Amino acid sequence: MADENWKDGFPDDIKNHPSMENLDGVESLAKSWVNAQKLIGKEKLPMPTGPEDKDAWETVFSRLGRPETAENYDVSQEGVPKEIPVEDNFLSNFKTKSFELGLLPNQVQGLFNWWVDSEKGVLEEMTKLNTDTTESAKTELRQEWGKAYDQNVKLASSVITKFGGKATQDLLTSDFANDPKIIKLLSSVGKVLSEDNLLGEKTGFTLTPAEAQKEINEIQGDLKHPYHLEGHPEHKSSVDYVQSLFKMLYPENNK
Repeated sequence: MADENWKDGFPDDIKNHPSMENLDGVESLAKSWVNAQKLIGKEKLPMPTGPEDKDAWETVFSRLGRPETAENYDVSQEGVPKEIPVEDNFLSNFKTKSFELGLLPNQVQGLFNWWVDSEKGVLEEMTKLNTDTTESAKTELRQEWGKAYDQNVKLASSVITKFGGKATQDLLTSDFANDPKIIKLLSSVGKVLSEDNLLGEKTGFTLTPAEAQKEINEIQGDLKHPYHLEGHPEHKSSVDYVQSLFKMLYPENNK
């Protein structure tokens, strides 16, 4: 237990000095004195009076290890993915702001690494979203087109390849490639152009389930069609054709 009267032998100006308030005995006083001696001869850091005391802050930053100029920050870009380009202008502004804030080299590198990790997270989310969107578009079109899926996608691609430049061909890997409406439009254009021999594609397309159903309805609704006339020379070929339409209507696993 500390002796509450241990300061009684000191003069009043010493006994009542604020620095004595947290000391509880001679031992504490001795330790405080030893620690003070350790600091004698060492360069002292100025104590800025506030945010506006720029000169004092500049001295503090400099003595703590901030480089002389913003350009002297050595920011390592090792491990940064090529999908995350670090523009020279961005890096220059990053260093300038770091210098203004008085950041030390290790803090600047740590902050840069944090930014890269954040960008990686955004990139991963975008990649996942794009993959999910692409798969969703494929599923929708496979369900609608059935066995005609591969044929129609090829037609859409042929339209872009034949009539588009490099920028247009990039649509195949852009968000447009994930939009079923765009793909269906290009496929429809491809069919028309193929029928006019402008794409060099063979005619005699595989029908989509909806197209096959329409054809079946027309044939079965026309009682004068060879399909209904057993003695007609084209009866067998008509029956075979309708059977092929049913295969398009119910494609096995849409493959």
